[in-house]
Amino acid sequence: MNKFLALILSLFLGSVTFINAEEIITQEFTSNTENDWQPLIPTSKSSLECRSVKNDCIFKFENVAQASSGKYLILYPDGRITLPQLDGKIHKIEIQLYKDQPFSSICNIAINNQQGNRERYLEIDARKDEHIGNFVAFPYDLSTVYPEEGTIFSLTSEKKIYITGIRINFIPNVIEPIAMPQFILPQWMDENHNFNMPFDITITTATENAELLYSLDNATWLQYISPIEIEESCTVWAKAVKNARESEISSVTFTRFDNEASDIAHFLEIGRLAESQTNNDYTLNPNPNGLFRINTILQVIAHTDNHIFVSDNTDNFNNCLLIYTPLSNNEITDGSIIQPSIEGYYVTLDDITPALYVNDRIVSENYNAEIIDIKEIVDNPQKYINKYITLKSVDLDALTMNITSNNYKLPIINLFDITIYDKKSINISGIVTYNQRSNVIGIAPTSITSHTSVQQITPDSPIHLRVNQLPSNANIYTLNGIKVNHYNVIPGIYIISMPGETPRKALITK
Repeated sequence: MNKFLALILSLFLGSVTFINAEEIITQEFTSNTENDWQPLIPTSKSSLECRSVKNDCIFKFENVAQASSGKYLILYPDGRITLPQLDGKIHKIEIQLYKDQPFSSICNIAINNQQGNRERYLEIDARKDEHIGNFVAFPYDLSTVYPEEGTIFSLTSEKKIYITGIRINFIPNVIEPIAMPQFILPQWMDENHNFNMPFDITITTATENAELLYSLDNATWLQYISPIEIEESCTVWAKAVKNARESEISSVTFTRFDNEASDIAHFLEIGRLAESQTNNDYTLNPNPNGLFRINTILQVIAHTDNHIFVSDNTDNFNNCLLIYTPLSNNEITDGSIIQPSIEGYYVTLDDITPALYVNDRIVSENYNAEIIDIKEIVDNPQKYINKYITLKSVDLDALTMNITSNNYKLPIINLFDITIYDKKSINISGIVTYNQRSNVIGIAPTSITSHTSVQQITPDSPIHLRVNQLPSNANIYTLNGIKVNHYNVIPGIYIISMPGETPRKALITK
């Protein structure tokens, strides 16, 4: 047995030729020099790798010896050379005999398939100069004689012959690459793959009958059998395997975020991760990414039917949110309080305005403005900041825009252009504001009532406008009295003042 193993070091992988038409590959095994054979290391290379001159392939020998000079192999009558298995149909096999061939008559070399049932012969006449020292081909198109793909062939001889080379032409099989796995994700998932509730993913490949493997650490691979449940942030890797060949590795990373917000700012931050959508006719499409919960008291700033604009009482009411309900909420009024833990889906209105889509009617408590004296506000401003209040029988100074009562003065935030010629006694409802930088307490009015010379802000049912619907002569003010340029408007509640018309609140979107 050791003798036969030693004989394996006998053939050299010499050249490979590629023809682009109907591709035929030539695999040549021959002596490198006249003096010696290059060793052929027995390995377990695949047939695809055998096509490359950089790899070695397996030959098996039975009762075959190497000449002491290393110039040829000796194939005895009871010997056998098993050719390497190639991935394709054998087109032609040629044998090169040593130029000093010892026999001087006709010899038949047989080629047979691995089942031993299709023997074909190559007749070599040692008396012909064109046979000795040259390659001689079996007189058949072996791709039709042996149509099986990947068939193993063996060579035998009826006489002892000296072989200096074997050359094989074969038509390779077309080997398609293994398709990379694809991940089928929920339709609601955005391109950043954010989620806040468990979901399933499916893995597929376009390569038929390929086995799918997946990993959660890119090291330990598991067989994919059924959809994978994703519960926490993770990365999933996948690959397809067929006939010992692997596809490239696909991967996808999922990020889980909390769906409970402590305030509106937090809700807007995590809501944007969901990137829910709406169509052009304002039909809201709730993102089934999961319910969001805002765990704080919300105060109604304004409302129009089922559009409710709320604040969580941050300074100057800059932190606001639109709540959308499918049904009209007639019990909702300005100043109503919405209790904590309101639930809904994050959606966008007009493709830009963030909103909370609530499936059920939200429950609110009517919040009546507290009737207080200016003195109480001046003496204890922190107690009343951002609260709705009502002041009765106070005087308004048109020049200084201050309201006074009992010698106490409180500036009024100029939300709109008020035309007043004298001090007037008025009733005012509004929101107490406080500017930390200037340390000024003021009141942003939502309603002013008195003589006809005082214009009135409509407290309820703000109109819904788009920025491009506003006339150029309209003045836009925030609820804390800051005038806003048309180009700087972001979705929210504003005071709109136009010449000759009563200023009123408006819900403005892009």
